[in-house]
Amino acid sequence: MNRLTRLPLHPVLLTIYPILDLLATNMVEVEIQVAIRPLLISLASTVIVLLAVRLILKDWRKAALVATLLQILFFSYGHLYQLIRTIPFLGMNIGRHRYLMVAYGAVFVIGLWLILKKMGDISKVTQALNLMGIVLLIYPLFRITNYSLNVSAGRRISDEFTTTSTPLDIPDSGFLPDIYYIILDSYTRADALRDDFGFDNSPFLEELRSIGFYIA
Repeated sequence: MNRLTRLPLHPVLLTIYPILDLLATNMVEVEIQVAIRPLLISLASTVIVLLAVRLILKDWRKAALVATLLQILFFSYGHLYQLIRTIPFLGMNIGRHRYLMVAYGAVFVIGLWLILKKMGDISKVTQALNLMGIVLLIYPLFRITNYSLNVSAGRRISDEFTTTSTPLDIPDSGFLPDIYYIILDSYTRADALRDDFGFDNSPFLEELRSIGFYIA
């Protein structure tokens, strides 16, 4: 727990979360590899911002808080814009970038002032944000892992079945007969009838073959 207090890990954890959450939501549509590039770009941007603010403030924890504040504003901007862009307020459409950017700028200035001037010992804040980042990552990581395991299991099962083909004998006349693919619902296989019920169904199957049926 002391390590969670000393190390400001929350900027890294919180920059990973939105990408993994989006990936987990769209696992059926995309491959895991598509998240690598945005993840690396996001991590690199976070590290650059964190180092730059650290050089200015000379304090890792406060620099991490500023970086996390910027991340929250960045990742929430689009969602908030989509939410309020059609909502009128006092006869005005407040869902415009010029209004929202001013509001976000004000939030950033106030947040920066609180971090620099009003926060003394920020170890508890660092610990809380670290824990929040870890908790947020658990669910998307679980979904991604669970889906990947299910896909791997499905592929192993499909690999166990081999596709066999039977050559088609075309008569010399060149006349090709009609082909009917008949699927008997709930009709038990011959081996299951023999092993589970002690019933030999081979005479019936041989009779079908004798009149030209192919039994898969």
